[in-house]
Amino acid sequence: MKQEKQKNYGFVIYFVVIVVLLLFTARIGNRNNADISYTKGDLYSDIEAGKVVNVTISPYKATPTGELQVQFKSGEIKTVYVADVNEIEQT
Repeated sequence: MKQEKQKNYGFVIYFVVIVVLLLFTARIGNRNNADISYTKGDLYSDIEAGKVVNVTISPYKATPTGELQVQFKSGEIKTVYVADVNEIEQT
């Protein structure tokens, strides 16, 4: 009888770990989708419309990738992730 309970506890622990991992993965996936809602095309449109005050380029260690911190006249700051920061620096 004790062996059956121990087997059941093992299954319960395994099941809980799987559920936690799935929830964690879903949480990360949702956060990443929210981060990419502002695109490079949106940035160019906002620059042309005169809404942007400052753009800070932060290259990653794995060049030429990086991110842009875009500051608007309203004070809002958005992030754009780019594959080539050199292309952005030239425009």
